[in-house]
Amino acid sequence: MFIPFNIVDILLLFISCGFSEILDYDQTSLVVKLNEGSVRGKLITTWRGKNVRAFLGMPYAKPPIGNLRFKDPEDVESWDGIRSALEDGSLCTQTKGGNIIGEEDCLFINVFVPKTAKTNLPVLFYIHGGFLAFGSSNSKDLGPEILLDYCDCILVTMNYRLSVLGFLSIDDAEARGNFGFKDQVAALKWVNRNIQHFGGDCNQVTLFGHSAGSTSVGYHLHSEMSRGLFHRAILASSAMDSHRATSAKFAKDNTLKLADHLNCPTSDDASVIMKCLREKSVKDIYDNLKHFRVFGNEPLLVFRPTLENDCGETCFITEHSVKSRSSVPLLVGYTSEDGYIVSETIMKKPEIIAAINKKFDDIIPVVLRYDQFEDKTQMTKAIKKYYLENSDIHPGNFMKFTHMCGDVMYWRAMLKELIDHDGPAMVYYYTHRGTLTYLRNKNLEGVAHGDHQLLIFPYQSQFGEHRISEKDSQVSEEFASLVAGFVELGESFPGWNNFDLCSMNYLHIGTNVYQMKRRIIGDRSTFWLDWLLGDNHEHTEL
Repeated sequence: MFIPFNIVDILLLFISCGFSEILDYDQTSLVVKLNEGSVRGKLITTWRGKNVRAFLGMPYAKPPIGNLRFKDPEDVESWDGIRSALEDGSLCTQTKGGNIIGEEDCLFINVFVPKTAKTNLPVLFYIHGGFLAFGSSNSKDLGPEILLDYCDCILVTMNYRLSVLGFLSIDDAEARGNFGFKDQVAALKWVNRNIQHFGGDCNQVTLFGHSAGSTSVGYHLHSEMSRGLFHRAILASSAMDSHRATSAKFAKDNTLKLADHLNCPTSDDASVIMKCLREKSVKDIYDNLKHFRVFGNEPLLVFRPTLENDCGETCFITEHSVKSRSSVPLLVGYTSEDGYIVSETIMKKPEIIAAINKKFDDIIPVVLRYDQFEDKTQMTKAIKKYYLENSDIHPGNFMKFTHMCGDVMYWRAMLKELIDHDGPAMVYYYTHRGTLTYLRNKNLEGVAHGDHQLLIFPYQSQFGEHRISEKDSQVSEEFASLVAGFVELGESFPGWNNFDLCSMNYLHIGTNVYQMKRRIIGDRSTFWLDWLLGDNHEHTEL
């Protein structure tokens, strides 16, 4: 029997997203039946009064505790009855002000659904930032109150393991590493299984991340494990190469060093070593990270993304896949003074400036996270010459140093992704100084790393109860509408303008500015384009 092509597509969608449960979907219910069990959510409202169903703190994987510490995530077990989804789950273990906060049992996911008669809504899957060492999906910060006023979509946020608990590796099946990224994959698979129960379309998933969340999105663009679980991607102020994966040997050496400081065996038997590490307290593990610091608290991320070996389909990222090319539609954004995240702290303390100037070639690669690059010596000399004219850091070249920090850590990596990308891509550049800012010194001009996220997410645990100011409302609407248009229509949304390396065209989003321009950040992009395409700069991993 002949079946029209569009009917075949619909049947395939039902098969992949759970046909029987779509028929049971009720867009008004606060109780939703998932594959694993039922959950009860609550009704909240956006800042413009739109009703949203919120389902918080739902487990998407087994708690990674006990024998599951330093293991790939496992499917969550089912439950009977109706599970409460009214409160955020615990944030993952991390440090704050020198204290350890959070829990190892932290693999929770939040889903925010606009109350609408529509089904098969597109999904925005947001990954929080924080150097892969801090942060969470706390709904006070990453809630729907702003974005869902503009986006007819479902917002999903989640926690993932961080720092040593998320990225330790011993180059063996006992602990391959990249657990934080694999948690994200587990959450994406949960969305693939369950989002239709909320009225979502598992074939319209957009990944969006800022900072380390954007680094994560960059890795998913290259991971075979993530293939097919998302269909569009937004990179905001970071990309994969901002946290370049280290070799398995480097990762294993760090693990053995930690084991030694914790009085664990350091023999060739990985199972013995890991058994000991799994029995250590979180406090003991975190306290011993101090042995890896080379300058103040740097590197912030001791245990990092790792290239995995000999693990087949259980590998998240390998030497081969890291060089692969993605073709999903891509939206890439950079903030004018992203480098303030480093420069503002450094310039406050003359003793830090003096220490860096004394050992610039040794310290800058660590601070700007390229200390494991084979060409780090060449790169350090090149950036010091280009940005600082071979002078020391001093107050007179503060903005040049700021741009150097941001370009090295973020724009270089995003430009590399754009060069390697095989699909449609668009770039925006954000320059609006909002009422709220992450800058501690409010007298500084410009826009800090993360500032533009404050116009699409509430961040109330950090900035208290507030609303978008009149000064910021237009830019907030423009930026949120850009994100919404991309989530809903991809490269088909009105205003899409493909990026190309010749014109370096970009959408400028600023105060009273919303227009396409050419040559993003001018000669600085030319410098990095020449560097990345140059014959003498093979960016291979150690």
